Amino acid sequence: MDINLERAPRKAYLDGLRGAAACMVLFGHLSIALAIQLGPLRIFANGNFGVCIFFILSGYVLAGLAQNSTLSLSAQTIRRYFRLAIPILLTSSVAWALLALGAYHNKAAGEIVGSWWMAAWYQFEPSFTDMVWQSLYGCFVGLQPVYNSNLWTMQPELVGSFYVFLINAVSSNRILRATLLLIWAGFNLTSYFPLFAAGAFLFEFESELRLFYMKAFHSSALKMLAIFVLVCIGVYLGGMPELKPGPGLRWYGWLPQFASDNSMRWHQVAALASMVAALLSPVLQAILGSAVGRYLGRISFVMYLFQVPVICSYTAWVVVTMSGSGQPGWLVVTTAAVSSVAVIFLISTVTYRFIDENGVRLSRLVGRQVDSLFPVPGAERGDHGR
Repeated sequence: MDINLERAPRKAYLDGLRGAAACMVLFGHLSIALAIQLGPLRIFANGNFGVCIFFILSGYVLAGLAQNSTLSLSAQTIRRYFRLAIPILLTSSVAWALLALGAYHNKAAGEIVGSWWMAAWYQFEPSFTDMVWQSLYGCFVGLQPVYNSNLWTMQPELVGSFYVFLINAVSSNRILRATLLLIWAGFNLTSYFPLFAAGAFLFEFESELRLFYMKAFHSSALKMLAIFVLVCIGVYLGGMPELKPGPGLRWYGWLPQFASDNSMRWHQVAALASMVAALLSPVLQAILGSAVGRYLGRISFVMYLFQVPVICSYTAWVVVTMSGSGQPGWLVVTTAAVSSVAVIFLISTVTYRFIDENGVRLSRLVGRQVDSLFPVPGAERGDHGR
């Protein structure tokens, strides 16, 4: 979920959008862990919507990375693997250590607050070798990630990255690349891969999209209205609960309902609308590209990787400790939620340079080494991407 390019013009608002998505996932996990009913505020804590934003951002930025790098396809893919695997291994090592130390109180806390999700994790004996195997291999081939539930996203992330790199490697013709993206998306409609294709497609035709926006909505009022509609679509569809079609979807019953993965498909539409709005709106770009937005973007990957171990250890400990001392339930949940956000932000702020930035540096070095050891004839090698 890396969204930075070194040699291409930096778009700070994409960092802010990624940071906002990471916060959605964090707030979503806290609401599930503490059995908090959010009602209309669900949009701010819908983790699946946040993941969809991650994926469409990856498609957009990795298309740019592929077109601004002289690395070979194999070097880009291997570099991408290390970019993801190094932070995963470091943070999973912390999750393993917490389990080995008996620091997880999530089962007891889940029973107190009535959260099956909170109670489900870390009910096994720790194994360092198994943790390493899961971090470096298992999570990338779709196996159940028991040391960090968030790692389920790494398989679509790596495979989606490879296909974006591959499509850019096989053709220098933009129309052919766009056609291949559409074909790839069409064969994978029930997965998250269409989001990568949509992000790459937006990168290919961003200038045409902006031109259409400027011509079709010629006045400032119309431009504001268009952005407002896109934002409303994102907020409305992004807030759809992850429920099967039925009475629980009363605010969404008028929409076409899919028998499987209904909310995921509408969250994808919401992510696309949100991405387009961010690409077109100077106001949104100023907000997302602010100092706060850039900060959230910097810590977002580490925040994403650390949140489940922290929730199952620190958050659960707060619930068990305060409940044991007879504190009222509302105070227990509020204290646990607010303090957990602060702890996760603090940990992410302190560690992101060591975990995330070192992962970027090492992955860049690996990419260069791959092409230096196995050079592609007729190509001048280098690495233009982050």
